[in-house]
Amino acid sequence: LTLRDFDLKACNALSRGDFRMLSELGVARGHSSGPSKLDMSFDERSQASFYFQRVRANNAAQREEYSKSCRSVLGPEVGDGPKEDFGDLCRRRFGSMVAAWRLCLDIENAGRLSYAEMCAAARRLGFAGDLKELFTRYDVGNKGHICLQDLDQESDAAVKSFVELVDQHCGGLEGLWVMLQKDSHLRLDVKDVAKACKMLGYDHEPHKLMKCLQPNFGGTTISIHDIEPLFVLTRKLLRGRTRANRSLHGSGSFQVGGSLGLAGTAVAEDLQQSYSPSGQRGARKVVNPRAVDTTSKRPEDLRHLMTQVHGSTVAAWCKAFDTQGRGFVTLCQFCGAMPKCEL
Repeated sequence: LTLRDFDLKACNALSRGDFRMLSELGVARGHSSGPSKLDMSFDERSQASFYFQRVRANNAAQREEYSKSCRSVLGPEVGDGPKEDFGDLCRRRFGSMVAAWRLCLDIENAGRLSYAEMCAAARRLGFAGDLKELFTRYDVGNKGHICLQDLDQESDAAVKSFVELVDQHCGGLEGLWVMLQKDSHLRLDVKDVAKACKMLGYDHEPHKLMKCLQPNFGGTTISIHDIEPLFVLTRKLLRGRTRANRSLHGSGSFQVGGSLGLAGTAVAEDLQQSYSPSGQRGARKVVNPRAVDTTSKRPEDLRHLMTQVHGSTVAAWCKAFDTQGRGFVTLCQFCGAMPKCEL
């Protein structure tokens, strides 16, 4: 709600610096109960004119107590002052760079920002500095885009390390709550996060991790729904990094028993025995705990995939299914949205 929505005449008067709304007809010539101008003398009509009312208002505004109350009298021009740093502004408004990235900068959950997207995000944030210089400062490798790692490398490494450990030891967020012997509807505080970090062998500080996972500025607890979109996006980025490393060290396809580059022969032998049906240590089938049977016809499996890929069912519906916002989809549109959900 703005003053223009509330009172258009007051908004127009404020834009002219008329705090008493003397320029408005309804006030200057308003329906007051005073004497009519026909009954006034020449001096009284002069004093009731707009000019003299304006002079009296300006004289009243020069008083110290009036200027303090409405700040109508400004001091000499001293410039805009020092501009706040972009990182400090993000932390002041959202508590951490990760929260600012999730809630203000990367609102589309793409994992990266182009120059145009960065400019729009900086305007939403209220940044008053040079946008071109800001983008050049963080785009170190001239990639044409920036990501969370460019803005805060320490927080990005802390979140990625925690996501990898949770998926490796717990199989997902639900397993993390089970490991802590808590219901999935309950919230975790700093002590619970510190306990989970100790059980997972997490290297970074739990308090800094809690600040990164917290989407609500000043909050002390987190729920599974608070951090699930962050986990989905981080997994997507980790999968992209894995594909890039494979294409860098090999042909891009994973072959058991082939050359693994820096991984070494021991890892190759271990993987060979893991995937071989007649390995000496027994057949050990490696299964992704978050994997969903893509041949299943159950609606809950589709909803699970929509959440894993897009962060939530609502986001998947808006981005993949109902892109035009009509509220429904046809069979052709439904089938076309399946590849976007990795089905």
